[in-house]
Amino acid sequence: MSLFNRCRSKKRWLYGLWFVMLVWMVSPSMSQGDPDPGRFLNEIESFRAWDRKNAIPDDPVILVGSSTIRLWPTAVSFPELPVVNRGFGGAQISDLLHYRQDILLKYKPPSCILFYCGDNDVMGGKSAEQVVDHFRQFWTAVHDKFPNTPLVFIPIKPSPSRWHLWKEQSKANQAVHTLCEENPLLYYADTVTPLLNTGSPPVDSLFVTDRLHLSDKGYALWAPVVRPLIDKARRSHAESRLVLYEELTPTRFRKRLAEAPIAYLPLGTLEWHGEHLPLGSDGLQSGHFFELLAREAGGIVLPMLFLGPDRAKTVGGRELYGMDLGSMHWEKEHLYPDQQLDGSAYWVPDSTFKGILEAIWKQLSRAGFKVVVAHGHGPSTGTVRDHAREWESRYGLKFFNCWGYRDAEGLGIQVDHAGLNETSLVMALRPELVHLEYLSPDTAQWPVGVGSKKDPRIHASSDWGWQAITIQKERMARILREALAK
Repeated sequence: MSLFNRCRSKKRWLYGLWFVMLVWMVSPSMSQGDPDPGRFLNEIESFRAWDRKNAIPDDPVILVGSSTIRLWPTAVSFPELPVVNRGFGGAQISDLLHYRQDILLKYKPPSCILFYCGDNDVMGGKSAEQVVDHFRQFWTAVHDKFPNTPLVFIPIKPSPSRWHLWKEQSKANQAVHTLCEENPLLYYADTVTPLLNTGSPPVDSLFVTDRLHLSDKGYALWAPVVRPLIDKARRSHAESRLVLYEELTPTRFRKRLAEAPIAYLPLGTLEWHGEHLPLGSDGLQSGHFFELLAREAGGIVLPMLFLGPDRAKTVGGRELYGMDLGSMHWEKEHLYPDQQLDGSAYWVPDSTFKGILEAIWKQLSRAGFKVVVAHGHGPSTGTVRDHAREWESRYGLKFFNCWGYRDAEGLGIQVDHAGLNETSLVMALRPELVHLEYLSPDTAQWPVGVGSKKDPRIHASSDWGWQAITIQKERMARILREALAK
């Protein structure tokens, strides 16, 4: 080969290499790295600043994504919904993943997540496969934190300015659509069809002057598609959180029973819990704790049983029981005169209580339950504990209570009487029912009928209550999962 031909061949090879590299750089079908998420630090800090000054509503609808989310006139599209907008312009799904704690996971469990992102990913050179993979990673992170929260996915929109990318965008949309069809917690909002019904690409009037972001008219086209799915998702989420026996339809009952055949029985009373706590504190504490536990470990919460046994004594011809008997108080330094304390109305003999429980166990076994967690009022809980083996053999049920871990520290569930522990638990679960101001401010005067090593006026707090709830919920969920596995 002549020198000229060798040079010409080398030039062709170099031109070919240059062309391959150019295609690799611009083609959306090639792998593309993630941009630096640090470019959004200012936006994320603004979210943090807002959160420090404001409270997130209960059961919020949280919007996450790029500028299409950020610019959404939600007050017009979703009036009366508790919307929290956490969109930031230019975001890719990798950015949502990086900042997932700040924009979503640190909040209360949302009733629904509205998601729009991926537009900038494809524009940045990412393939449809990368977009779908990143979305799958994001959804996994969300589902691990909020296992009952649904997500409404809004597909990448066809826009006039990025019409040349529509083939790859559409490919990503179709793949996510398939994911949504396979997962009952994922909803696909077909906002593409109404846009394309106006033309290919869609007409400019649906966009602002950049021909990329939606105009008010464009959002108005989307709202009737998206809102019904949000409503459906929120209703499904609300139904998934139903754990009270009396609120379940037979369909929901069968589903929860099949997933975890656990029955929770709050052993309550209507009795004196000091001047500062409600008379039904026993059932309120155990009942609300069981609701949290059932959502974590599965199972169904029965109505409170307010009748129960307790110590009893006749004084001057009057029947007194429970905390009425100040002379029998277990803390000798806190003795007070025997007296009928206002509101107590729960006592039954041990034999009667045992008969009531046995009737309940028979019905629960008949309904298909395998595990029972019974907890609340001390003497009631003790009765279940003392007869557990007998009943397990008779009814084919496995019995648990919540005592036994960190109780002496005041971090158990109902391990004193209206003192540090119980006051803190009610402050956490039903703060509006606690009235410490009804107690004397003189801490030298011990409150009547309060059994505790620590004065609730000094030591009780909702933070202490939540600490106990978190510790015991995690512990009991682990115990119950192990029991079901066996």
